[in-house]
Amino acid sequence: MSISVIAVDDEINILEDLKRILEMMKGVRLVGAFISPLEALKFAHRNHIDAAVLDINMPELNGIELAEMFKDISPDMQVILPQAMTNMRWQPTIWMPWDIF
Repeated sequence: MSISVIAVDDEINILEDLKRILEMMKGVRLVGAFISPLEALKFAHRNHIDAAVLDINMPELNGIELAEMFKDISPDMQVILPQAMTNMRWQPTIWMPWDIF
């Protein structure tokens, strides 16, 4: 059994890295990768998504706003909000249940 995941980041280099990481993970099926949060939102309206990896700082919608919209579409969807450290190494990601919002 696998979970369906999307990645959303307005920086193409980061998005490509996320795609590579997610595609290597067992039990994860990458179903979409988007540089536009609005495109990801359209996709979420038409498709089942178990989890989303979201950038926090994006120009059209930030990751928190997008996560809240995803909650309205699919209350069971999980969200990962990775944060880059100043040396550009990734901090561990956290699966955030919706009751935290």
